[in-house]
Amino acid sequence: MTVVIRPDENGGAVPEAYMVSDLCQVMERDNLFGKSESRKLMNMRKIGDNEIEKLPTVMLENKEVESFGPEFFIVNLNTGIPKVQYN
Repeated sequence: MTVVIRPDENGGAVPEAYMVSDLCQVMERDNLFGKSESRKLMNMRKIGDNEIEKLPTVMLENKEVESFGPEFFIVNLNTGIPKVQYN
């Protein structure tokens, strides 16, 4: 999870929180991502010679792609302070 604090028009602080999706976490756990030459793109890894399994297909605009932007995995989290405090 990442929290960013941005100033609002009144000079106050507004928190924004983000995290990667559960799907991204599972794909990372299962070693599905490969190396990328660009920090702005993610790649699926190639199947090794000794592997018989297939890797998932990533589709973008009805086409299979090997590289894609990480923004697909970003999830916005709700932040804020309750207006009413219950004891």
